[in-house]
Amino acid sequence: MKRKAVSSETWWPTISPAPVHEYDCPIIQRRADGRLVVLGPAGITTTVFADGWARQPKERKWGRQAA
Repeated sequence: MKRKAVSSETWWPTISPAPVHEYDCPIIQRRADGRLVVLGPAGITTTVFADGWARQPKERKWGRQAA
């Protein structure tokens, strides 16, 4: 399971991308749409994408240099 950190968990410079937390989680079920149901670190079942991301990473909208 992979997900980006949030500001309440850790600090990083605003010019840098958010750090990524990655956990090994047991797979409970493989869904027909390709996603996986895993047992997360807190003991809660979570649905993740096949590549392990909890949410698809989004490109940062602010702070980009204009082309």
